[in-house]
Amino acid sequence: MHFLIFLNSALLLVAFAAAVPQKTTTCTEEPAATTSSTAISSPSIPYSVVSVRSGSPIHLLPIQARNQNFYLGGLPGAYCPQPPIPSCPLGSATIFVGLGGLNALSPGGQAIYVRSDGSFGFTEAHSTRYPAGALIGGDLTYSKTNGAQLGSLGTRAFGATGFMACPTEDQGYQVFAAVGNATAPESVLAACLGFDALTIDETDPERGAWQYI
Repeated sequence: MHFLIFLNSALLLVAFAAAVPQKTTTCTEEPAATTSSTAISSPSIPYSVVSVRSGSPIHLLPIQARNQNFYLGGLPGAYCPQPPIPSCPLGSATIFVGLGGLNALSPGGQAIYVRSDGSFGFTEAHSTRYPAGALIGGDLTYSKTNGAQLGSLGTRAFGATGFMACPTEDQGYQVFAAVGNATAPESVLAACLGFDALTIDETDPERGAWQYI
């Protein structure tokens, strides 16, 4: 709840800033001091991701890893060794690291991939096995202005133009790369919704997981 309140506030501030008219510089004014607006194309710290599609049921839902897939909303599937180790995170959110990995503390980490049908998945802990034909890393793209907390995530997997979410019977909306060969019944594909993926820098180690399942 605190996360969503913070996110809504952040988005409102961003929208407000974008809506404020910019001052026009005349020839009699001194030029404004330049500030760094360098675009960052690779994340340097862990981040969470939420879907953005205004006026839809998937607007501002977190991307969560569970059942070896990715879904919008709900909680992640997380595991902690028993008995719990002192440094085991709460597993309350899905946190990503770099371009193509999950911020899991289990030795070897866990990697993201895209199956040939366009669906996103992730490796099991202590394993580097991938489904046949899967694209390791998901061909993700990242963009953020230097100094900003919010960025954007995309994918070019198999020629995709971004992300889409398709309804499931029991897990809400599943995350796919928006590709033409996504495998699902026509009735399901017709209900898929394209969305933008907003990234939020994460600095709280308790919001990760020892292992995603």
